[in-house]
Amino acid sequence: MMAGRNHKCPNNLTTIFIVIAAYNEETAIAQTVFHAKAVLRNLIVLDDDSVDAIAQTTATAGAYVVPTAAQGWH
Repeated sequence: MMAGRNHKCPNNLTTIFIVIAAYNEETAIAQTVFHAKAVLRNLIVLDDDSVDAIAQTTATAGAYVVPTAAQGWH
C-alpha cells in the first residue's frame, strides 16, 4: 500500500534512501549525488561493476557505495 495524503506511514518505516544505479559514471556522479542529497540525505549508489573510479568519487561525494558484480541495467 502506498502512503497517501490521509495515510500514516507505519512506525517501522523510519529510514528512506535514494538508490541510484550507475555504470562508468565517474564524471557525472559527484554532481548527481550533490543534487540528490539536497532532497534526501540517505543515498546509495549501486556500482554496476564499473571500470572507472566511480566508487571512490561516490564515497568522496558522501554517498554509500554498494558494488554489484552483475551488470544488467546499463
